[in-house]
Amino acid sequence: MKNRIIAALMAAGVLFTAASCSGTPEETWRESPPETQTTTTATTTEADITTETTEDKEQPSSEKVITDAPDIDAQLMLIAANFDFLYFSYYGAGLTISDNFEGGFFAVADLNHNGRLEVLITKCEEYDYFSTTNVFEVSEDCSSLDKFKLNGNDRQDQNGDFSMSTDYEDHIALYDCYLKDGEYYYLIEDYMTDDWENKMIAYFSYSFDGEITRDIIGGCEFHAQKGDGLTTVDTMLHGAGDELFASEEAYLDYMDSYWSGYERQPSCEIKWMCFDWQGADPSADGFQEAVKESYEAFNPDSDVVASITYNYHFVLDVFFSENGSVDIEYVIKDS
Repeated sequence: MKNRIIAALMAAGVLFTAASCSGTPEETWRESPPETQTTTTATTTEADITTETTEDKEQPSSEKVITDAPDIDAQLMLIAANFDFLYFSYYGAGLTISDNFEGGFFAVADLNHNGRLEVLITKCEEYDYFSTTNVFEVSEDCSSLDKFKLNGNDRQDQNGDFSMSTDYEDHIALYDCYLKDGEYYYLIEDYMTDDWENKMIAYFSYSFDGEITRDIIGGCEFHAQKGDGLTTVDTMLHGAGDELFASEEAYLDYMDSYWSGYERQPSCEIKWMCFDWQGADPSADGFQEAVKESYEAFNPDSDVVASITYNYHFVLDVFFSENGSVDIEYVIKDS
């Protein structure tokens, strides 16, 4: 029964994830609490930020044509002036940085290549169980930061977070990028766990054209049983809908074919910054320096190749074999 329930959730794109946070196994599959709806702000400032302009920054050859985009320095000033809005609209009024165990991360980028910057904010949900990502974009007249809806909804959730999945030393995360009909799409891998025995890996497409559009591509579900020197892993290989594949080869063929018709782009680098960057007082210069540093590290034309793989053996063989101490048998279940 549990397999059927999880398969239904998978088919509907309703996945509950621990992402980069840790939590007790029994909580992993629940929904997040409703989020307080946010508004936009129109605060500007004379913050002293000077950085590369859009023209100075090298852009991919397939970039959208940008017309009448606000000046980059003005956009960075707007973002830097709105620490309270960005932090408290997401974390809740009255919660200070020192009260938040994570501190919270943000990144500045232009993921849809329209010349107007986005601010991505990621955090763990209550009890340190989940992570979610909110996205704000500079308005056309550079007077406000407007929150993107997710698939038409104001409320965000933990499904396939566009977030920093690993706390790299330099906080730079790398994302696969594709282009189709002038719109940029990003491949996101989401790893979920419901205790040692139960795992799920899901793959999502993200785009940011006026709102966040998130589509599930597919994924795989695992239920392991330990035996005498052998771990048997019941494996369900999902498509985007209710399809279950009867073989690993069919599943990989489907996953590899998803991006046919798209133009592969260079990988995209995003630098996540902590709101408590270097312990800076947000009323001083620390936040605006962090905003500038994140933007200047944003690189939509990276020479580094992203390494997401649909081959689940690469992710799970070492884990289920307990570092090679036991044998593994994956049993494909298609019903």
